[in-house]
Amino acid sequence: MTKAFGVPVGVLAVFELLCRLVFVDGFTGRFEYGYSPTAGFVRNGATVELHRAGGRRFYPQSFAQDKPAGRIRVFSIGDSIARGDGLELSYPSQLEHVLREQGLDVESFNLAVTGYGATRKHLVLQQALAYQPDLIVLHVNDFNEGQDARDWDRKRAFESWHPRQWLLKSWALRRAYEWKFERAFMKYLPGDVRLLRSVRDPTVEWIAAEQDPVKLQAWQHRSREKTRESVTLARVQNVPLILLTTAQYRPHSPPRLDAWGLDEFARGLTGPGVHHVATGELFVGQDYAAMFSGDGLHWATAGHRRAAEQLAPRVQQALREQRAPRALSGSPP
Repeated sequence: MTKAFGVPVGVLAVFELLCRLVFVDGFTGRFEYGYSPTAGFVRNGATVELHRAGGRRFYPQSFAQDKPAGRIRVFSIGDSIARGDGLELSYPSQLEHVLREQGLDVESFNLAVTGYGATRKHLVLQQALAYQPDLIVLHVNDFNEGQDARDWDRKRAFESWHPRQWLLKSWALRRAYEWKFERAFMKYLPGDVRLLRSVRDPTVEWIAAEQDPVKLQAWQHRSREKTRESVTLARVQNVPLILLTTAQYRPHSPPRLDAWGLDEFARGLTGPGVHHVATGELFVGQDYAAMFSGDGLHWATAGHRRAAEQLAPRVQQALREQRAPRALSGSPP
């Protein structure tokens, strides 16, 4: 063994030990990519803490495992739109402030994770139902299904003992390898150059698949099937659900919002305990340019504030209906 070989091997070994011993909290479940049902939910005595772990970059938050009597608990589950630019700036936090100003004893938590599609949102919802929610807001869209598929392939690759995965069993090497694709490969190389690279990596395959109409249709179908499963699960658990459908601001003449058929899809799922709110309903009468960020998809701070104000009465209505279903349905007392 030459010195030129031994030194980098020694540095790698030290880095690997640091990852596994010192930075273990950040790497625990990291390579399950959000597919562990309990990832990010950490029980600490009588408290449940939300952590950035297991491929789920939750905002740090905490709540009592046993909900206080009379407390209303709301979870919002989604992707980067619901996540916002900061915990306090996001609509779930602002929703709590609005409802408290209206006299309700309420706590509202942001369980959104950037890049999550319907499959991983379903897993988050599954776990959230274990913590006594009174209502869940679930964001509905189709455009993150490719990332769900990519990270599922990454999870399987990490679990595989195929020879090409041996080196990548190292936490340090795996993270460095992914960093290359996520930060350098994706950021600095043009799309056509990336597609010409014969690299067997889920990120590269995901880029190619996003240009395949058949694959896109399959992802959309899976997204909607998983959303139906989420609706069924919430109904079985008797937890009210608000389906909040995404729309994109198109600054053409006239300016409009494009929801890609999601509103019609979500309306077809409504019924007892399941409600639908469209992005267009939240921002009706507003200057769309002020509600959305530059990409026309994510909400600006003003959009999150407006969404909280508009969602507050919908949340109260859903809770009232849940508490008095017979009277609201017109059944005799």
